[in-house]
Amino acid sequence: MPRTDAAVPKRALGRIQRLCCLGIGGEMLVPELMRELDALIPTQWGAFRWLGPDLEITNAYSRSPASIHLLYLEEFADRRVWEVCRTPREMLHIRSASNVIDFMQQALSVDRRTYLRSDFYNLIMRPSGADECRFLSVREPGRVLAELCLGRAMQDAPFAAGDDRLLNSIAGFISHGMMRAPANDEAFAESDDRALFIAHRDGRVRHASIRARQLLLMALVPRLSPTASRRALADPVPETAQLCRLLRATADGEIGQAPPVLRRRNAWGEFVLRAYWLGPTDGAEPTGQIGITIERRVPRALALWRRVEQLPLTGREKQLCLLLGHDPARDDLAEAMGLAASTVVTHQRSIYAKLGMHSRAELIAALQPVSA
Repeated sequence: MPRTDAAVPKRALGRIQRLCCLGIGGEMLVPELMRELDALIPTQWGAFRWLGPDLEITNAYSRSPASIHLLYLEEFADRRVWEVCRTPREMLHIRSASNVIDFMQQALSVDRRTYLRSDFYNLIMRPSGADECRFLSVREPGRVLAELCLGRAMQDAPFAAGDDRLLNSIAGFISHGMMRAPANDEAFAESDDRALFIAHRDGRVRHASIRARQLLLMALVPRLSPTASRRALADPVPETAQLCRLLRATADGEIGQAPPVLRRRNAWGEFVLRAYWLGPTDGAEPTGQIGITIERRVPRALALWRRVEQLPLTGREKQLCLLLGHDPARDDLAEAMGLAASTVVTHQRSIYAKLGMHSRAELIAALQPVSA
């Protein structure tokens, strides 16, 4: 995975740093962080694991297919993984010496041949495209908070010392980003984090993309760990069954029932599921083709960040846009940015020129995420 543009890491670092300073908390932050990391350190696979005081997994997010992610948590995490890997206690001195761990060189407790023949490699790592891995410890003084895992396949370029340095440079920002700023009745806004899956009339998921299964898992199981209870998506899902019932009731002409929409809010965000008939039908014929869209709505601060990061602006200009987007009436912009008032005015004029705008009101209106 060679990188041809030397400016990419600098831009990606700036985006990640600004993302980690939104104060939205770990679960809201991590899915976006994993996407941003692809620009900084391109990889096939990524996972993020929250760790308890004894380094046990308390929650987890993975870019692997949901089936592999659940298999890891059910059979390998905190159990069978120790057949080939060092235990958390054995890893303590390694973690204390370096934030970045080379999985093959430092975490394995067996030789490479034994590892490549193990169930852990052949059922979890190889299908995920993680033949070579780097683990980043996310910590605060005296405690490891989480572990960020990145993996590349055999055909990819190996990790280099520069990748390790980039990972080290963001460790403190990720730790900072996991802390949530106080918020009351936080507003959520639209997101491009959405997918479609097909459900049977009884609520069973029939066909779903990797992304749809991942979003559904996040919506229905807000905490994934080896000890947390889980729900199998192959079984009838009560939430999707409810949507299907509402859709059928509408087709049957029932009056007074709610539309086939379901909202669930948890640590990952606000999830909106909507059911539709696939193909022209009044619901009377025996069709089982019901389409359900699922969208992960995100905190308004994150939606604003996404919008600002797409603009052709400098880092300082983006910082100014974020401040204005959060508080349109804010007057202490120079103090907040640590700049002279004249410099802030220069930045504002530059933003207007680049975006073809003429006033602060026009800029603020363009920045506002859709919150309906």
